[in-house]
Amino acid sequence: MAELGTSPDAVTGTDAVAEAYADVLPAVPEPRPVPGPIATAAEVAQEVAAVVANDQDVVAFERALDGLVRHAHLDRTALADALRPVMRREPKSKVDWVQSDLYDVARAVRGDEPRGRAALMLRAVHLNRTTPSRSHSLAGSMLASRLAEAMDVIESGTQPFLLAVPTLATGALDAAVPMERISALDELGVTPAPVDLAQALLRVTPTTDQQVLRAAESLASDAGQRLARWLREGGPAHQDAEPKGWPHRKPPKPASQGWWTPARPGVVIDPPLPQVAASLIGPYVGNSGLADPMAPFWVAQLPHHREELMARDYFEPRMSQQRWPRNLPYVVESGGPAVRRVTRCTSRSRSG
Repeated sequence: MAELGTSPDAVTGTDAVAEAYADVLPAVPEPRPVPGPIATAAEVAQEVAAVVANDQDVVAFERALDGLVRHAHLDRTALADALRPVMRREPKSKVDWVQSDLYDVARAVRGDEPRGRAALMLRAVHLNRTTPSRSHSLAGSMLASRLAEAMDVIESGTQPFLLAVPTLATGALDAAVPMERISALDELGVTPAPVDLAQALLRVTPTTDQQVLRAAESLASDAGQRLARWLREGGPAHQDAEPKGWPHRKPPKPASQGWWTPARPGVVIDPPLPQVAASLIGPYVGNSGLADPMAPFWVAQLPHHREELMARDYFEPRMSQQRWPRNLPYVVESGGPAVRRVTRCTSRSRSG
């Protein structure tokens, strides 16, 4: 007798039936490439408006931030005029820093007064780059420093574009691209802003391409030599971020789940990164700020280091299990080793 949905001729045995009903998962999509720089001031204004309306799109944010820097350098007056309609819609204030706080950079382009608490705190974080903000997530502090630094770059007119704009939507940055960008800045005699350079290094994709490595080695500036060393050494060495009390033989009981911290917390980078960047991957500094809900830009700050990302305060056991599945796609799309912390997140999501 034929199985339902299968013709008698197709049923020749158990293997045939299994093959007929085999589940085939779709191919994993390739990361979306980031388009090139925004061409006009009007398009920059449109992209800024999109980010203010939706703070979850990493690509839109990165292009808009770079667009503000680029077009302010080219013609700040024209950009300020194009941004006038955008200023009519102020984003809602949130506890942590989010990508819609790009609005404050647009205000800086126009020379407008600070947007109350948000802009003043943004400048405070910027002026105290040695320590991440204790009232925000580590990723939020890094974002705030990038925004504040962009304001300085716009006001000083020193840097014509940003180094850290990724080449993929995951936040990854092809190794040849920052080499070319640093080379262009070297020709102009421009020293890249420190947080911008740090974010570019954290995003750069490791490579063994000898042509790219030799080109980086030929750069004479401090930024160029730092990139060359970073590529030569493969970026920060992977650290097994096993937390204290990690259960090696069986899952922990609910009572044992607490604020776990990495047992081998990060790497010391020499020369050091600005502290807001070093806190993402360097020695563990703790975090009294938010860890939930996660935002896509958190993962895009460390596209090749998801285990380090997970080992810090971004994924704490205090998070409700119902929210883990919502955050997992960001981590799955990211790169780098998936060891204990990523595995634990996945198992908790399944059990929830």
